[in-house]
Amino acid sequence: MIKAIGLYRETKLQGNQNKDSKILDLTANELRIKGFDVLTKKPEDFSGKEIADIVFTMARTRKINNLLKERGGFVINSPEAILLSINRELAYKKVIESGVNVLETRKIE
Repeated sequence: MIKAIGLYRETKLQGNQNKDSKILDLTANELRIKGFDVLTKKPEDFSGKEIADIVFTMARTRKINNLLKERGGFVINSPEAILLSINRELAYKKVIESGVNVLETRKIE
């Protein structure tokens, strides 16, 4: 059986943790239906030493994301990615630097 761990979002952050918890719970339930053995945890209870085939998370702290990266994980929507997306000018520059074909754009003030 494939083992999975779901990590809830930290409660000290801004925003609506209830919606994130519902998304994580729905994901966990769907994985269970598909035959996964799923454990959900609070981020503060995750040591990074747990054995699982996959870890899915709503956690946003660098600590959690760094633990996952150290384990060879691929983090989607990391804190760094969120910060980059907030700065549209920097995000645009990164897109251009990566070689993505973007329609001509101009800044209007």
